[in-house]
Amino acid sequence: MAVEASQILSYNVGKFLIQPQFDASAQFTGNLFYGSENPQPGGPTTITREIRGVDVPVTFQSPQGSGVESDLLWYLSPGMEVQFGVNPENSLTIGYFHDFILYTDHSDFNAGQDRIQFDARVQKGRFTVVGNDTVAWLDTILGGTTAVAERVPIRRLAWSDSYRCTYDMTMKTDLYAVFNHDSINYLQSVQLYDQGTLRGTLGGTYKPTERIGIFAEMGGGHTDVSANEPFPQQVPGDDSWVYGGFVGVRGTFTPRVTGTIKVGYESREFVGPGTTGSTGGAAAGVAVAYNPTERLLVNLSFDRRVGVSPQVAGQSYVNGLFGLSATQQLGQTGRWSLLGRLGFGFGTFSGNDGLGSGVVLTPDGPVPVVFVTDQGRTDQTLTASLGVSYQPRPWLTTSLTYAFEKYSTSFDDEYVALVTGLNDFTVNRVLLQVSVGF
Repeated sequence: MAVEASQILSYNVGKFLIQPQFDASAQFTGNLFYGSENPQPGGPTTITREIRGVDVPVTFQSPQGSGVESDLLWYLSPGMEVQFGVNPENSLTIGYFHDFILYTDHSDFNAGQDRIQFDARVQKGRFTVVGNDTVAWLDTILGGTTAVAERVPIRRLAWSDSYRCTYDMTMKTDLYAVFNHDSINYLQSVQLYDQGTLRGTLGGTYKPTERIGIFAEMGGGHTDVSANEPFPQQVPGDDSWVYGGFVGVRGTFTPRVTGTIKVGYESREFVGPGTTGSTGGAAAGVAVAYNPTERLLVNLSFDRRVGVSPQVAGQSYVNGLFGLSATQQLGQTGRWSLLGRLGFGFGTFSGNDGLGSGVVLTPDGPVPVVFVTDQGRTDQTLTASLGVSYQPRPWLTTSLTYAFEKYSTSFDDEYVALVTGLNDFTVNRVLLQVSVGF
C-alpha cells in the first residue's frame, strides 16, 4: 500500500498544523580547532618592555597554540514545528530541534544541543506585529573573534528576540516600534564575558509612491557585560549605552530590485572606569535583492555598527560586514539549484589600556613586574561557499556545499598577541545535508 508523505509529515488538528522535521548531515572540516599552521609553542616567553622608561626583557608564560587537525562530524537533528492558524501570514509557529553532534576522531567531544524558535505574524486592524525568538543551548568549538586559548567545545546559552509593531496611519504613512534583545551566557570557565543587550527603535515611513517608502528612525539601548562566573580571574565587565539614528528608503526600486538602504550615526558610551568613554561613527545597513532573470536571485548586504568586545572589559569595536549571495535554478523542473556566497568582515577594536605581568631575571633572582598594555587590534574575515541543492519532493531537500573561511588579526601590542588566544587560521569544509519535512 502506498503512503503519502503528507500523511506522515503533516497533521492538521483544528487550527493547529503539526509537522515533524529531521535533518542529517556530514561535515568534513580541515581545521577543527581553528588552529594556526605555525602555532606558538607556549611556555616561557621573553619580550622587551619599557618599564619606568627603561627597556628590559620580561619573561612570562604564554599559552600553547592549536595546530591544524581535521575531522569528520555527523549531525542528527530530529525536531517538530507546530503552527497555530491556517493562514501563514497570520499565525504563531514554534519549532524545536535537538542536535546530536558526533565526532569521528574526537569522540570525547560528542555532545547534544537544543534549539527552540518561535515566530509570530499577527495582523489586527491597522496593527501588524512580526517577530521571532530563538533560544539555543550550544556546545561547539569557537573560532574567530570569540576563540579562546584552549580549543575545546564551549557550552553556552544564546538567546535573541526581535519584534516589530507597525501602525498604518494612512495609505501613505505608518509608525513603527522595534524591540531587540540579544544575550550570550557562557556555561563553563572561559575568558569571555557574558553579554546582554536590550534595544528599542521608533520610526515612521512616508510612501511617495505605492512601491517606495522613505523612513526615519532613532533608538537606543543598554548592554550589560558581566564576568563569566566560573572564571574568577576576569575583571568586572563594564556596561554601556548605545544611541543611533538612520534615514533610508525601502521597497521596490525597479521591477527587479527590492530591499532596504539606510545610513546614519551610532554612538556607544561606556559607564565604567578606565574605559574608552564614547565611541561613535557612521553606521549603515543595506539589504537588496536583484532578480536579473526568473531563475536567478542575487542578494547584497552590508552592515556597519559599533559593538562590545567579548574579551576585554570596556572595549568597543567598529564592525563592518559585506555579503553577496546568488541562487541559480538549474534545468526546467526547478528541483536543482546552484548557491554561491561571498562575505568579508572587518573589525577595529579600541586601544584600551590593560595590564600585563611577568618577571625580570636578575642576578638576585626573578623580580615580578606589572606593565601597561595596549588592547587595540584589527580583525579581517573572508568567507566563501559554493553548493548545489536538489529538491525531488516538497518535503525532501539535499545539498552538497564547499565552504572556505580565512581569519586574520593584527595586534598593536606583542604581549597581548601572545596571551589573548587569537590566531590567524584558514578552514576548508565540505558539507552533505539531507532535510526531511515541510
